[in-house]
Amino acid sequence: METEEQGMNGRTRPVRIRSFLRREAGLLAFLTVTGLVYNVGMTAGPYFEGQLAQCLADILGGTRGAADMARIAGLYVAVIAVVQGSRAGKRFFVRRFANHINRRMRAALYHALVHQDEARVRAEGTGALMTKAVTDVDATTEGIRKFTTELFDTGVVMVAYLAMLAWYDVRLAACSCVFLPLAYFWAVRLKKRVALASAAARESEGALAAATMDRIGHEALYRTSGVEAGRNALYETQLASYEAASIRSGVLENAMQPLYRIVSLLGVLPIFWFGGSYVMQGTWDIAAFTTFFSCFLKFAVKSSHAAKLFNAVQKAQVSWRRIWPLLESGQEEAVRQEALAPVTIEARNLSVERGGKTLFSGLSFSLRPGEILAVTGPVACGKSTLGEVMAGFVPYGGCLTVDGQELSSMEAGELRGLVTRMDHAPELLHATLAENVALGRNVDVLPFLQKAELGQDIESGALSLETEVFADGRPLSGGQQARLAFARTLVHAGTVVVLDDPFASVDAETERRMFEHLRAWQGRRSVVLISSRMDVVSKCDRVVEFTGGNQASTGSLCKVMSLS
Repeated sequence: METEEQGMNGRTRPVRIRSFLRREAGLLAFLTVTGLVYNVGMTAGPYFEGQLAQCLADILGGTRGAADMARIAGLYVAVIAVVQGSRAGKRFFVRRFANHINRRMRAALYHALVHQDEARVRAEGTGALMTKAVTDVDATTEGIRKFTTELFDTGVVMVAYLAMLAWYDVRLAACSCVFLPLAYFWAVRLKKRVALASAAARESEGALAAATMDRIGHEALYRTSGVEAGRNALYETQLASYEAASIRSGVLENAMQPLYRIVSLLGVLPIFWFGGSYVMQGTWDIAAFTTFFSCFLKFAVKSSHAAKLFNAVQKAQVSWRRIWPLLESGQEEAVRQEALAPVTIEARNLSVERGGKTLFSGLSFSLRPGEILAVTGPVACGKSTLGEVMAGFVPYGGCLTVDGQELSSMEAGELRGLVTRMDHAPELLHATLAENVALGRNVDVLPFLQKAELGQDIESGALSLETEVFADGRPLSGGQQARLAFARTLVHAGTVVVLDDPFASVDAETERRMFEHLRAWQGRRSVVLISSRMDVVSKCDRVVEFTGGNQASTGSLCKVMSLS
């Protein structure tokens, strides 16, 4: 999983941004090389500008000619071409690095969201979750991108510029740079305000998203109830609140940059005063003064970027703090599922009523770890309903216990982590084949697709992991859709797995191989297999057979057989 970090003792450590960064070590290596070449090479600009200025003065004095100027200019162009080439490489690698981080973080957050308790999701609100899943992830990765970029474009190049200034004159370099800490101090003082304004903008954005969904989802209700004008006014109020919060956040983050730069550039005053006297005394020539002055200007501009970087990182920290609890809870859920011990399920006089009618009653059975319980019988006798009962979707009478604990007393989150159910009508996403199986988890899906007998379709080229699958199942056949759902169930399986008619759309030979894969994969898990195909039912350990009956009164009759 994307958010897991395993320590030496096997315990899971909290989610950290570095867990995402470590996965991009190769890109970071290329980024480091190109970034160093580019930013150290930036010092060539001030040097050649000073040489060109000196050459121009010598030409005017008659001591040098146009050929000397052309030679310096040609060398300048060649060096800058190498530097800018490295810049293009650095930008490519940093953008690719940021895109990979964004993709991994979205996948991790998606996996965390699908494992949230329904009560928590409803309490937090869809709009807030949408903002966290999209905007906050983007803001966090943008902060990582800016930090990585500015680490080289600001940090490395500032060190290079400062070294060049000190090479020419240490005391003048220190004197001219005395104003830079003031800009940093100002940025740090604004840190809290920037963070608060950014957090307020994020909260307002989430509220606006929720209001938008409410307005669209209940359009007909508000219109027919005659309250449309009032709802529109409330929406406009929410929109105005978001605009105000967003503007305040933007002003604090961006409008202060010119002031940072003005403060930084005050260092030109001692350069004009002392640097000019150096030239008049003959200590410096024009090349030295021009190089020092140009280098300081670039250094001062970069220092103002550093202040801007502080604000960008602060904004990213706000977004990270908003999504971090979700990633942590998703990690805890995944680790808890991995640690689940095998369980024994006992049913005593189990019954279900729907619409005032008894669907079945008097059902008793046990299911031990490592066993497969087949549930079979005629159409509409209650087989699928039994699977829904075991997944906690349908209330029941009698007793149904998991290691002695009544299933109906379990919380939704606990039960969801315990039981995984494959419906007889697979639900697919508009996503790739691999994404439909993984559902956001960082897992190699190919072995599971092979267990579902889709490996041959991939090897033949009929399908691929990147095949686009639509919500209606296109371009997959009915059998392929069922096998995809089977593979997905194995990937996300809990301790108890309920499979509702997984072999309905496959031929007998494919059914045989899939059942063999299920047996080999099962381990200590308990499997409930709902099927009307007697070949596979006869291979299970126990069978619950619904034999029909008067469903209008007493419901289906049941009998239990042990085949082991």
